[in-house]
Order: sequence, then C-alpha cells, then structure tokens
Amino acid sequence: MDTQTESPQVMVPAAIENTSGQGAAAVVPLEIKGWSWGGFLLTWIWGIFNGTFITLLMFIPLVNIVMWFIIGAKGREWAWRNKRWESVEHFKKVQRQWGIAGLVFVVAFAPAIFGIFATTVLLQLNVARSKARDAMRITDVMQIQTAVELYYDDNGSYPPDISDKTMGLYFEGGSVFRNRFTDEPYGYGFNGATQEYQLYANLENESSVLYKDDDIDASRWSPTPGVNGADGCAVSARCTNHIFDISNIDISE
Repeated sequence: MDTQTESPQVMVPAAIENTSGQGAAAVVPLEIKGWSWGGFLLTWIWGIFNGTFITLLMFIPLVNIVMWFIIGAKGREWAWRNKRWESVEHFKKVQRQWGIAGLVFVVAFAPAIFGIFATTVLLQLNVARSKARDAMRITDVMQIQTAVELYYDDNGSYPPDISDKTMGLYFEGGSVFRNRFTDEPYGYGFNGATQEYQLYANLENESSVLYKDDDIDASRWSPTPGVNGADGCAVSARCTNHIFDISNIDISE
C-alpha cells in the first residue's frame, strides 16, 4: 500500500494593509508608532512636508512650548494618517532622514535656537509679570475706593486727598496703599463743589477692565485735579491709554 507523504505547508505572512493617508480613522501599524525626532526638532517645517499642518500651532506663544512635545510623541502617527506612503518601510526610511536632518540642523544652529527660545520665554514671562503687576494695581485702587466710601460714612463728605494723614485711619499700619512697584501714590481727583471723586492708576498693558472703567475727565477738578481717564477702548479696536479709573459718578446716565 502506497503512502502519500504530504508536503509541509509554508505559512506566508499576510501583507500589511497600507492605511496611510486615510485620515483620523486610519489604523496605525505598531511599527509606525514611536518618538518623532524629525517632528520634535524641526516642528512646523517637518509638519508642512509631512502633511501635518497642526504643527503650525508652533507660532502661537505658550502653546508652542507644549506643542514641541506633542509633535514628538504623536508626530509619526499624524504623518502616517495625513499623507500617503508607499509602505511602512518607505515611511520609516523617510522619518529616519528627517531625524538626521533635524539633528544636523540643531547641532549647526543650536546657539541661535537656544537664544531665540530663551528670548521667547523671557518675553512671555515679562508679559505675565507685567499683567500680574497691573492686577495688583487694580486691586489696590478698588480697596482705596472702599476706604474713601468709609470716610464718607464717617464724615458726611469725601476726603480732599488720600494722604496718610487724611486716610491712614482706614488702612492697617496707617499707610494708604501706594504703587508697590514705583512707591508712588495712586491718583486721586476730588471736586469739592459736587463731592465727586476719581481714583486711578496707570497700567502697563491693555486689559479688559479698561473697557469697563469710568473714563472720567477730572483734569480740571478743584481743589484736587484728577486726570482725563479716557483710554479710547470703547471706541477703538485698541486702547490709546492704559488709565484705569473709578469714581462715584453714575456713568450710566
């Protein structure tokens, strides 16, 4: 009886489906995932050539710092989904080339890049600090207004000035709040005839509060002239002055 020997079957691996360029719904092969050195080092330049235009967020201050690391972590997946590639190997080869190009670029221009990065961070930090100083000034002026109203309750009239001698009783330590960054007193105008007053501070930055302050012109008041608080915010796209002023005048009339 003849026995027929069966030949062993050779398992041929199934071809990996090329899902590149299919958008957010594309399945990303495990071989694709990983850190994108090209994206991390060349950010928006890499993004444009890899069809990943979300990298243009690098031009937005503060957001760009976070985007650096997001591009590094997600860049390869984004590039696979956003652009058509010949194969996984083709994709990996191109990304290796981008990584090398990014490394060469950084080594060649590292001092300039570091300088630009440091300057950007310092500028953003300075803006944040100046806004914090403005917030303190606004708070000080509003607290002084509370003291002025308490003075009225006690005396039946508003104070002619906000010196320590006149208003110190209403502040801890007997000293009226001053601009803690310049040690100058905050502005105060008083109209003795009408019992109207104006409190004001010069801010460093344009702020939303300037669109809602009183904008009183107290520059001719007597005995204590104030300032023209009009900042132009209500009629212009940008404020022409940064004077925050409040008063006891009903500006809604």
